[in-house]
Amino acid sequence: MDKDLIIMCKSATEYIIKNRSISKKKCEELFGSSGIEVFERLKGLGVGKNIGYGDLQVTQEAKRLIDTKYFENLIKQIDRDEYDRYLSNKSKEATIKSTRIAKIALILSILSLTGLPQIFFKWLWLIILQSIY
Repeated sequence: MDKDLIIMCKSATEYIIKNRSISKKKCEELFGSSGIEVFERLKGLGVGKNIGYGDLQVTQEAKRLIDTKYFENLIKQIDRDEYDRYLSNKSKEATIKSTRIAKIALILSILSLTGLPQIFFKWLWLIILQSIY
């Protein structure tokens, strides 16, 4: 579930406990276009019992979910998952950077084995010395 949806479900559950019932229309007033989804989630969680006319009446499940901090635990879990994804992405970025450095080091090692850098520096040294003398 989405973090914002969980927060809306928590607010709606608190509203049901306080006012004894909630309707689809009231959910739409409180939560806009997400109201119907919140209403259906509440019905699925067992927070409200359908009493007709599209209203949900408060149940013991609503009080239990609030008392056990069900919604807060879901939000904490989502935050932990987001942080884990963030760390995973940072780890992947570090791996990519270290791979680039390793490739450059490999290329430099191969070049140094061929002797080309030594030949180049000898040639450069000779040009500098010949220009001075």
